[in-house]
Amino acid sequence: MHELQIMAEPDWTYGWGLGLSLWRRGERIFAGHTGGFPGFLSMLVYSRPERIGAVVLTNSGTWPKLSETALMLTEAALEEFVPAAESWTPEEQPPQEMIPLLGRWWSEGSETIFSWRGGRLEARHASAPSAREPSVFELEGEDRYRTVSGRERGEVLRVVRDQEGTVVKLYWATYPFTREPEIFFGVDPDVV
Repeated sequence: MHELQIMAEPDWTYGWGLGLSLWRRGERIFAGHTGGFPGFLSMLVYSRPERIGAVVLTNSGTWPKLSETALMLTEAALEEFVPAAESWTPEEQPPQEMIPLLGRWWSEGSETIFSWRGGRLEARHASAPSAREPSVFELEGEDRYRTVSGRERGEVLRVVRDQEGTVVKLYWATYPFTREPEIFFGVDPDVV
């Protein structure tokens, strides 16, 4: 929804995602939507990475500067509520049993990176913007994890090992993940 689908101006200062208006001001992209009813106008504008926005509610049927006002309010809020910079601390080493799951995995031609951050297993598409929240997993049983947030929330991540105990494949929401890209032919015999 937050990725540009249609550019309204050639210098990409205004456009649309899926259902949202998008404004680019410098390095920031704001998203939002207008609303109205005869005699009333409203607008929501926000900056997704900072989770800060503004709402404008009016009792007017016309306001040519509605968008500009909402954007200015959001920019003012971003200046006023600058988050404190987090001090860097080194990341803990992942547990030994997690190491074979980490790194690059492929499913249907798409690359996903599994990593260990903040004491938890995470996954994100390699091409996803860094602002997009990763999928987070919790251990549910031996070689079985549940996605507790992010993409595929609620789905199972299952680890497949060979006879020596080496991790050879993952199944996330029943999709097979391998270390190398493979051609997708339909039903995987390991799932059936």
